[in-house]
Amino acid sequence: MSLPTCTLFKKLIKRGNLIVSGPRVNTPVKSAMFIFPNLSKDKLNELIAKDPFSKCDLVAFSTINHWDVKYGNLKKTNSSISDNTKYYRVTYKLSKDPTTIQPEISTYMNKLVDQHILRAGGPYLNDKNEELLIIESKNKADIKTVSKQSPLTTQFDAIYQIAEWDPRFEDFK
Repeated sequence: MSLPTCTLFKKLIKRGNLIVSGPRVNTPVKSAMFIFPNLSKDKLNELIAKDPFSKCDLVAFSTINHWDVKYGNLKKTNSSISDNTKYYRVTYKLSKDPTTIQPEISTYMNKLVDQHILRAGGPYLNDKNEELLIIESKNKADIKTVSKQSPLTTQFDAIYQIAEWDPRFEDFK
């Protein structure tokens, strides 16, 4: 990552305009995920436009999703996660609205938070049939097991994608 980009992101975090960001790992196309606090779409677009990668026309596209963190949080935890812990971004696409089994989903997700597996999770508010989870684990196989056992998968035949993520620039790890 370029020095101007690192400098910009560190400033945004210090000002409270960025919570955490980082590249996806081992993907054919270079991409990243940024988690901003609840800012207006205009403010988000303004911040994205200041990114040196955007200024140099290196960003093919960006997508803004309003994410409702219902389980866990993105603050530093006291978990006993070791240095070789990896972070994964898991997105679920559901065939129908999950509110019909919300208590079952809440129970499962809160159990994952208590076990220090789920760092944060919840639905995208602009698409009620899509959920995002940030999960910590030492290997992808564990994430596949957690994803397959989720009520989102067992009750809705949800399609899920797992991508390793390397969060940076914040006291996240």
